[in-house]
Amino acid sequence: MTPSSKTTSDPQDAQLARAIARDLELPLAAMRAAIKGLPSASAKLVSVLAEGLLNELDHLDHGIAGLVELSAPHELRPTKCTVGEVIYGAQMALPIKRRKQVLVAIEGSHEPLMVDAIELGRCLSSLLFDATGCTNEPVLLHGHINELQLEISIVGGNTESDSFEEAVTLHELARLGAQVNKAQALKRTITISLPLMKASA
Repeated sequence: MTPSSKTTSDPQDAQLARAIARDLELPLAAMRAAIKGLPSASAKLVSVLAEGLLNELDHLDHGIAGLVELSAPHELRPTKCTVGEVIYGAQMALPIKRRKQVLVAIEGSHEPLMVDAIELGRCLSSLLFDATGCTNEPVLLHGHINELQLEISIVGGNTESDSFEEAVTLHELARLGAQVNKAQALKRTITISLPLMKASA
C-alpha cells in the first residue's frame, strides 16, 4: 500500500482494534505461561495447567469467532424454528463447564417462529460465554413470547468490562432487528427484545 492510498482510521475502528488485540493477547499469554510451567510441574499441577490451557483455548476460539463474524457477517436467512430450539441450542454450543452454569427457563418453548435461528443462537451463545467467564456463579437464561416479541434475558454472571466479542454480538443483534438493554442492579442483566414473524404451526 502506498502512502497516498492510506486513509485515516475511524476512532471507533481503532478502539475496536485495540480491544481485539487485548482480548486475544490475554489467553495467548496465559497459555504461554502454562506451557512453560509444564516441564517442572508435579502430576497434580499438570492436571491443573491442562485444564487452564483448555479454558484459554475456549477463550481464544471465542475471540476468533468474533473476528470471523466481524470480517464476514452471516447472511441472514429466517427459517421456521421454535423458541426452545434457539435457546437450548445456544446453551449447548457452550463448553461443558460453562454450559453447566446456565439455568434455562422458557415460557412457550414450542412456539413456532420465523427467525434466523443460527445467528440468533450464535449471538446468545456469545453473550452467555462472556457471562460465565471469571465466575462460577449460575447465570439465568430466560425467554418468553410477548405477542410478536421474543424477549430473552441473561441475568447474572461476569461483571467485568465489555469485550470486543460482545460489541460484535450487539451489532449482529441489531442486524436481526433486536433491541438490547443492559442494566446493573443486584445482578447484571442483558435483555434482548426481538420482533418476530409467527410461523404457521
